[in-house]
Amino acid sequence: NILTNFQALDTDQDRKIGTTELAAALKMKRDDPSFIMVQRLLDIDRKASISYKDFCIAAHHMAGREPVMEDKYRFCFMMVDSNNDGLITLQEMKDYFLDVRKAKSYGSGKSNQAADEAELRDKMNDLIEEIGMKGVKHIDEDEFVKLVGNNKKHFTHMIECHSKIKPLFLGVSKKRA
Repeated sequence: NILTNFQALDTDQDRKIGTTELAAALKMKRDDPSFIMVQRLLDIDRKASISYKDFCIAAHHMAGREPVMEDKYRFCFMMVDSNNDGLITLQEMKDYFLDVRKAKSYGSGKSNQAADEAELRDKMNDLIEEIGMKGVKHIDEDEFVKLVGNNKKHFTHMIECHSKIKPLFLGVSKKRA
Protein backbone atom coordinates (compact mmCIF):
# COMPACT_ATOMS: atom_id res chain seq x y z
CA ASN A 1 0.00 0.00 0.00
CA ILE A 2 0.99 3.65 -0.23
CA LEU A 3 2.09 4.03 3.40
CA THR A 4 4.29 0.92 3.21
CA ASN A 5 5.98 2.17 0.03
CA PHE A 6 6.49 5.61 1.55
CA GLN A 7 7.97 4.19 4.78
CA ALA A 8 10.32 1.95 2.80
CA LEU A 9 11.72 5.02 1.02
CA ASP A 10 11.81 7.18 4.17
CA THR A 11 14.83 5.36 5.56
CA ASP A 12 15.56 7.90 8.29
CA GLN A 13 11.90 7.88 9.39
CA ASP A 14 11.57 11.69 9.39
CA ARG A 15 8.20 11.56 7.58
CA LYS A 16 9.58 12.85 4.30
CA ILE A 17 11.68 11.47 1.48
CA GLY A 18 14.81 13.55 1.20
CA THR A 19 17.13 13.97 -1.73
CA THR A 20 19.54 11.27 -0.59
CA GLU A 21 16.75 8.76 0.03
CA LEU A 22 15.13 9.39 -3.35
CA ALA A 23 18.46 9.20 -5.19
CA ALA A 24 19.23 5.88 -3.51
CA ALA A 25 15.79 4.47 -4.35
CA LEU A 26 16.12 5.48 -8.01
CA LYS A 27 19.81 4.52 -8.20
CA MET A 28 20.66 7.97 -9.53
CA LYS A 29 23.22 10.56 -8.53
CA ARG A 30 21.89 13.63 -6.72
CA ASP A 31 23.68 16.02 -9.08
CA ASP A 32 22.31 14.31 -12.20
CA PRO A 33 20.00 16.86 -13.88
CA SER A 34 17.58 14.03 -14.74
CA PHE A 35 17.35 13.24 -11.04
CA ILE A 36 16.69 16.88 -10.26
CA MET A 37 13.84 16.88 -12.79
CA VAL A 38 12.38 13.67 -11.31
CA GLN A 39 12.59 15.18 -7.82
CA ARG A 40 10.83 18.31 -9.09
CA LEU A 41 8.10 16.09 -10.52
CA LEU A 42 7.48 14.42 -7.15
CA ASP A 43 7.99 17.46 -4.88
CA ILE A 44 4.54 18.86 -5.53
CA ASP A 45 4.49 21.29 -2.59
CA ARG A 46 8.02 22.56 -3.51
CA LYS A 47 9.47 22.08 -0.02
CA ALA A 48 12.70 20.37 -1.20
CA SER A 49 11.54 16.95 -0.01
CA ILE A 50 8.68 14.59 -0.78
CA SER A 51 6.01 14.69 1.86
CA TYR A 52 3.51 11.89 2.37
CA LYS A 53 0.90 14.10 0.70
CA ASP A 54 3.18 14.57 -2.35
CA PHE A 55 3.74 10.83 -2.44
CA CYS A 56 0.00 10.10 -2.25
CA ILE A 57 -0.73 12.45 -5.15
CA ALA A 58 1.96 10.78 -7.25
CA ALA A 59 0.79 7.31 -6.16
CA HIS A 60 -2.77 8.08 -7.17
CA HIS A 61 -1.54 9.03 -10.62
CA MET A 62 0.90 6.13 -11.00
CA ALA A 63 -1.13 3.28 -9.47
CA GLY A 64 -3.30 0.86 -11.33
CA ARG A 65 -3.50 0.90 -15.08
CA GLU A 66 -0.75 2.31 -17.24
CA PRO A 67 -1.68 5.98 -17.74
CA VAL A 68 -2.43 7.14 -21.26
CA MET A 69 -0.14 9.76 -22.72
CA GLU A 70 -2.48 12.63 -21.84
CA ASP A 71 -2.40 11.54 -18.18
CA LYS A 72 1.41 11.53 -18.29
CA TYR A 73 1.44 15.01 -19.82
CA ARG A 74 -0.89 16.31 -17.10
CA PHE A 75 1.28 14.86 -14.35
CA CYS A 76 4.44 16.21 -16.00
CA PHE A 77 2.88 19.68 -16.09
CA MET A 78 4.13 19.97 -12.50
CA MET A 79 7.71 19.43 -13.68
CA VAL A 80 7.59 22.58 -15.81
CA ASP A 81 5.36 24.67 -13.54
CA SER A 82 8.24 25.41 -11.18
CA ASN A 83 6.36 27.88 -8.95
CA ASN A 84 3.31 25.59 -8.75
CA ASP A 85 0.82 28.33 -9.66
CA GLY A 86 -1.11 26.30 -12.24
CA LEU A 87 0.38 28.20 -15.19
CA ILE A 88 3.53 27.75 -17.21
CA THR A 89 5.21 30.98 -18.21
CA LEU A 90 7.49 31.40 -21.17
CA GLN A 91 10.45 31.61 -18.75
CA GLU A 92 9.46 28.34 -17.05
CA MET A 93 9.31 26.67 -20.47
CA LYS A 94 12.76 28.02 -21.36
CA ASP A 95 14.12 26.84 -18.00
CA TYR A 96 12.68 23.37 -18.67
CA PHE A 97 14.46 23.15 -22.03
CA LEU A 98 17.73 24.31 -20.44
CA ASP A 99 17.34 21.61 -17.77
CA VAL A 100 16.76 19.00 -20.45
CA ARG A 101 19.93 20.06 -22.25
CA LYS A 102 21.88 19.76 -19.00
CA ALA A 103 20.39 16.33 -18.35
CA LYS A 104 21.27 15.09 -21.82
CA SER A 105 24.88 16.27 -21.55
CA TYR A 106 25.37 15.07 -17.94
CA GLY A 107 28.28 12.68 -17.67
CA SER A 108 29.21 13.09 -21.33
CA GLY A 109 32.52 14.74 -20.50
CA LYS A 110 31.63 17.94 -22.33
CA SER A 111 34.04 20.51 -21.03
CA ASN A 112 32.23 23.64 -22.14
CA GLN A 113 28.74 23.39 -20.69
CA ALA A 114 28.48 27.20 -20.52
CA ALA A 115 29.01 27.45 -24.29
CA ASP A 116 26.41 24.71 -24.81
CA GLU A 117 23.89 26.67 -22.71
CA ALA A 118 24.69 29.87 -24.61
CA GLU A 119 24.08 28.04 -27.89
CA LEU A 120 20.73 26.77 -26.60
CA ARG A 121 19.72 30.24 -25.44
CA ASP A 122 20.49 31.51 -28.95
CA LYS A 123 18.22 28.84 -30.41
CA MET A 124 15.51 29.27 -27.77
CA ASN A 125 13.40 31.73 -29.74
CA ASP A 126 13.26 29.34 -32.69
CA LEU A 127 12.29 26.49 -30.38
CA ILE A 128 9.60 28.56 -28.65
CA GLU A 129 8.20 29.55 -32.04
CA GLU A 130 8.29 25.93 -33.25
CA ILE A 131 6.27 24.64 -30.30
CA GLY A 132 3.74 27.45 -30.67
CA MET A 133 4.53 29.63 -27.64
CA LYS A 134 5.85 32.71 -29.44
CA GLY A 135 4.06 35.74 -28.03
CA VAL A 136 2.33 33.65 -25.35
CA LYS A 137 2.81 34.82 -21.75
CA HIS A 138 1.62 31.62 -20.08
CA ILE A 139 -0.36 28.43 -20.66
CA ASP A 140 -2.59 26.39 -18.39
CA GLU A 141 -2.60 22.61 -17.96
CA ASP A 142 -5.03 21.89 -20.83
CA GLU A 143 -3.02 24.08 -23.20
CA PHE A 144 0.16 22.34 -22.04
CA VAL A 145 -1.31 18.90 -22.80
CA LYS A 146 -2.17 20.03 -26.34
CA LEU A 147 1.23 21.66 -26.80
CA VAL A 148 3.11 18.52 -25.73
CA GLY A 149 0.86 16.30 -27.83
CA ASN A 150 1.62 18.40 -30.89
CA ASN A 151 5.38 18.62 -30.16
CA LYS A 152 6.28 15.20 -28.73
CA LYS A 153 9.87 15.24 -30.02
CA HIS A 154 10.70 18.18 -27.73
CA PHE A 155 9.24 16.53 -24.62
CA THR A 156 10.60 12.96 -24.72
CA HIS A 157 12.82 13.58 -21.68
CA MET A 158 9.75 14.49 -19.64
CA ILE A 159 8.14 11.14 -20.38
CA GLU A 160 11.41 9.35 -19.56
CA CYS A 161 11.39 11.04 -16.13
CA HIS A 162 7.79 9.94 -15.64
CA SER A 163 8.80 6.34 -16.38
CA LYS A 164 11.69 6.48 -13.88
CA ILE A 165 9.36 7.00 -10.92
CA LYS A 166 6.97 4.14 -11.77
CA PRO A 167 8.95 1.55 -9.72
CA LEU A 168 8.44 3.60 -6.55
CA PHE A 169 4.74 2.77 -6.70
CA LEU A 170 4.78 -0.95 -7.48
CA GLY A 171 2.11 -2.75 -5.48
CA VAL A 172 0.00 0.36 -4.93
CA SER A 173 -3.56 -0.06 -6.12
CA LYS A 174 -5.74 2.76 -7.46
CA LYS A 175 -8.63 2.02 -5.09
CA ARG A 176 -6.46 2.64 -2.00
CA ALA A 177 -4.90 5.83 -3.34
